[in-house]
Amino acid sequence: MSQQINLLQAKPRPHNRAVLGLLAAVAVTAVLVAAYAYPSQRRAAQMLAQADAVDARVTALRNALTGARGPGGDRASAAAVDAEIAALKPRAQVATELIATIRSGQAGSPDGFSRQFSLLAGPARDDVWITGVEIGKGGRDMVVTGRADRNDAAVQYARRLNEAYAPYGVQFRSLELKPEVPAGAASGAAPAAVAFKLS
Repeated sequence: MSQQINLLQAKPRPHNRAVLGLLAAVAVTAVLVAAYAYPSQRRAAQMLAQADAVDARVTALRNALTGARGPGGDRASAAAVDAEIAALKPRAQVATELIATIRSGQAGSPDGFSRQFSLLAGPARDDVWITGVEIGKGGRDMVVTGRADRNDAAVQYARRLNEAYAPYGVQFRSLELKPEVPAGAASGAAPAAVAFKLS
């Protein structure tokens, strides 16, 4: 028996490799496009379903609104709204006037008067007692009454209050002093205290 051996090797054809590479690239591209297209199609289907649901809801609301109006419903509801507006206008006018009064400071300050009271305590002295405070014009006008051991103590307190309130536009321009003589004391006796009014 004899065997034949081919010692010559056949050269591969270059065009076969190029065709196989091209086919592989097309196959990979097709797989990638399919993988990308599936979620996009699914998302598009979801969006279409949502749009259909919104359209159905709008139609249902439009039908409900049309049914609620009924024949002549627009005129009846408009008249009811006009009557309600007419009834509420006086209340709104009162509220508007109150807001304007508060903003102008005629009815006090929206923040209260804590700043004014804390400034009263700032220049505290042992020989001066405050007996009354009146605050007006939103805190820009004040009257302070009190007692002091001596005239000069009341004057020094008034000077310190003027300095403390100056940044806030409050100025005390008048200081009234009135000696207080104890009841039953002999005439010409030294006063026990001095009443003052600072405004």
